[in-house]
Amino acid sequence: GALAHTLDDMRSRLQASIAEIQTLNRDLDRRVQERTRECMLAQEALLQRNRELAALNVVAMAVTQSLHLDELLGQALEEVLHVTDVDVGAIFLLREETGILELQTYRGTSEEAAQVMIRLHVSDGDCGGVLQKGQPVVIPDLRHYRLGARALHQAGILSLVHVPLVTRGTPLGTLCVGTR
Repeated sequence: GALAHTLDDMRSRLQASIAEIQTLNRDLDRRVQERTRECMLAQEALLQRNRELAALNVVAMAVTQSLHLDELLGQALEEVLHVTDVDVGAIFLLREETGILELQTYRGTSEEAAQVMIRLHVSDGDCGGVLQKGQPVVIPDLRHYRLGARALHQAGILSLVHVPLVTRGTPLGTLCVGTR
């Protein structure tokens, strides 16, 4: 009887130890998963920052070389599209003598679609006056716009963002990027 009681007591303690080990293992597993998630997020943020800095470095190197303005803007636009993972882009420069924004370079679309982008942010009430506002303008869904939207839809463009390009308070032009 004493032996049976001792064995039963030992079995109970082993069960309690096993349950405690399982609880500790689940807690350790949860903490490892949380840490792994945190590390993955930190790694992704670091990779994104690295892409941004690499693009900035490419643009800075291009500026220091004796490139033609079109080449410089083309390289800068390619880097912006690469870093932001955006499909389409165009840069428009303001001509001081006429006050008109002119298409300087574009990537990922036709010249016709790029020209429609400029008409949208120059003449449309919601997104016009990007330079005057000094603020980016976002068009999340082009299906709500009649002006030129057909050409942009044919190019597969769904949304646009217009950003003023300003240096020392002087407007230079605009950057327009779009997604499919």
